[in-house]
Amino acid sequence: RDLLADLLSDYEVVVAAPDNDQPLPEFDLCLVGEATYRTVADTPRDRKETAGESYLPVLLLIREHKEEEISQYLRGVADDTLQIPATEAVAKSRVESLLRTRHQSLQLALYRRAMDDATAGITIADADNDQPFSYVNDAMVEMTGYEREEIIGSPTDIIKDEAAVEEAENQLGSILSHEGPDTAQFPVDIQPKAGEPIPCQDHMAVLPYQGEAFRGSVGILRNTCS
Repeated sequence: RDLLADLLSDYEVVVAAPDNDQPLPEFDLCLVGEATYRTVADTPRDRKETAGESYLPVLLLIREHKEEEISQYLRGVADDTLQIPATEAVAKSRVESLLRTRHQSLQLALYRRAMDDATAGITIADADNDQPFSYVNDAMVEMTGYEREEIIGSPTDIIKDEAAVEEAENQLGSILSHEGPDTAQFPVDIQPKAGEPIPCQDHMAVLPYQGEAFRGSVGILRNTCS
């Protein structure tokens, strides 16, 4: 307890007893001991279900157990475990990692809402080989004439011809190179479901890295004829 008190001294901390009838306040990270975990698990589970895309971490404090028992805990609401006693370095790393992921998810949720309302077409393509779309905003749906469900999961050639796909891959390769730019801008023709190609300017960037892993790219497409 003393270790955690020192570790969390820079944060606003609320201590709730398991038999407290008052609802838990809003939180960014919930730390719970294994003795009370099953008693209080419904509350953070409900919070997680209503958090939408935002990550709401729960850290379970446990004493030494076998791996199978830890796995049983993690199949519930806990996102990670911290074996007590733990060194300050281990405890600090675990807490800061969960909080960092929480804050990143909140930022991404804000970006997602902004992208949903943007007038330019916005796409996110995953890092898989065929770079399937994982997100398109309303403006992109309107521009292409496709249903959102038709675009999500499809490779980029659903709205680009072969030359445009190749150009985008070259630009992405430049961004990912050791001394490449952070973003790239280039002309591209978008192929709608029906009608003539739509000339656009594509402003491309990559998603924030997860460790060393490339996660995908973002494209902001503005109709240059409108």
